[in-house]
Formats: sequence, C-alpha cells, structure tokens
Amino acid sequence: MYTLLQKNRENRDLGSFLLKQIDKYLQPLLLTLDYQIDKRLVRTFFDVFVSILRFRNRSFGLVLSELGTYVLNPKHAPAGTKRVSNLLRSKKWTSAQIESFQLSKAKQRVESLSNQGKEVLFLWDDSVVEKAESWYSEGLCSVASSKGKRLTKIKTGFNSPPKARICVPGFDWSAVVILPRGHCLVFA
Repeated sequence: MYTLLQKNRENRDLGSFLLKQIDKYLQPLLLTLDYQIDKRLVRTFFDVFVSILRFRNRSFGLVLSELGTYVLNPKHAPAGTKRVSNLLRSKKWTSAQIESFQLSKAKQRVESLSNQGKEVLFLWDDSVVEKAESWYSEGLCSVASSKGKRLTKIKTGFNSPPKARICVPGFDWSAVVILPRGHCLVFA
C-alpha cells in the first residue's frame, strides 16, 4: 500500500514539475497574448498546449472534440470544444505570434549553447502529410503524392510513363531541432 501511495505522489510531483516547466517556457507568449485577448482564452491556450503535448502522437490525430475533452473533462466536452473553437476563431491573435515566439526561443537556445562553448547542430526535417480526401481544409497546399508515384512506376508491357508528377492536397512543413554535438536524441 505504501509503495502505491508513494508512486501516486511521485506521479503528481512529476506532473506539477512538467506544468511548471511548460508555464516557464510559455510565460513570455502568455504575457503577450494577455494584452491582446481575453484572459479566459489565454488560459484555454495554455490548456490546449498541455493537451497537445500529452495526447498527440504520430499514429493518432487530435480532432477538435477530443481536444475539448482534454481541455476540460469528458463530462464537459462540448464546453471544452467551444472554448478551443473560440480561441482558434479569435481575430485578435495570429499564428505569426507563435512563430516569432518560437524563433526567439530558438535564438536564445543557440546563443546559450554557443556561450557554453558547445558546437550547435541543426537537425532538419521536411515532412509531408497527404490529405487526398480533404479538399476544403484550411492551410492545404499541393504536395507530391507518394502513392501516385508508387502506382505509376513503369511496369513491363506498359510504355507510357506519367508526363508530370501527381499532386494531391496536403500539408508540407519544415522543422529544425537544435541540440549540442554529442547530445543523445531519443524518439519514443
């Protein structure tokens, strides 16, 4: 019984530690948003950030209604979904603010590592997600279809290869991970 209680206390301590670290990381952005949007939306932004960190993974998507469930709880999922929707629809802030915040954090990290005399590595990732069924989703662009490329490979007996690449709607992005040389990077 004691070990179970001790384990629960450790999990609670770990959870509060992570929440404090997230709050410390986001503090400059939250202060900026606090001047522009309602404080309830700022709180929702923080809750959405934590929920995405906790529940988003590569094999599962995270739809708005699920996000609303994680922001509040399953009993109040519609209210949570409405909060997230209000945050996303607000005209008083844009994604450019998040991008500039992330860029400033990256610059701080590079300067910090350089001041410590460490060699800085930039790991580049260009990724594409094909959304062939989604014609009207926001933010889609034209991406080369890997399935189309695979299906149109020249096969014996068929002599007319495709004239151009096959494109479908999708998301296309680039990301950089900054870390010092010799640092071990583990993906779970």
